[in-house]
Amino acid sequence: MKAVSFYSEIGKLLYAVTVIDHKIDLRERKRVHELIQDVIKKTHIRDQFGTPVANYIEIEFEFLEEQIYEAEDALQSFLDYIEEHYSAIGKDDIEMIRKLVWETADCVRGINTAEQTVIEKMEHAFSQIKNKHKELLERHENKKENQGDRAIKGNTHVAKIAPRTQTTRRRSSKP
Repeated sequence: MKAVSFYSEIGKLLYAVTVIDHKIDLRERKRVHELIQDVIKKTHIRDQFGTPVANYIEIEFEFLEEQIYEAEDALQSFLDYIEEHYSAIGKDDIEMIRKLVWETADCVRGINTAEQTVIEKMEHAFSQIKNKHKELLERHENKKENQGDRAIKGNTHVAKIAPRTQTTRRRSSKP
């Protein structure tokens, strides 16, 4: 997962939650900017030009706004992205995204029905990520157990062979 793409997709999600009700309130825009500045301060990753990658949230947001992009398409892009890159998205990433979305949606007269729908889809996707992470962990643990079982069986087999080899050497070394 490339950091620039990750933060651009977050920009799409924020755009979707602000535009889903077909308008961007100036307070929403201001709040999104403030939230993004907080993320930039906490993110130390930079692109090849030295730009903090968290800036791509706002770059993407503004680009979509200029293009009058559909909120549903922006949301779907984000959902597709995290489904494809779920193994690289950790708990901290999810919590950061949640905070951004919830605070953006709640900044003007609370969360409306359309915004709630976006949040529910996001939360559903995060739930799927959690389940996939759990499955990966279980597979990894099962693989480790199976390798451990093979190693134990292998050691038992070696232990049975070792005394015979030693005994054979002793017998052959006598005159």
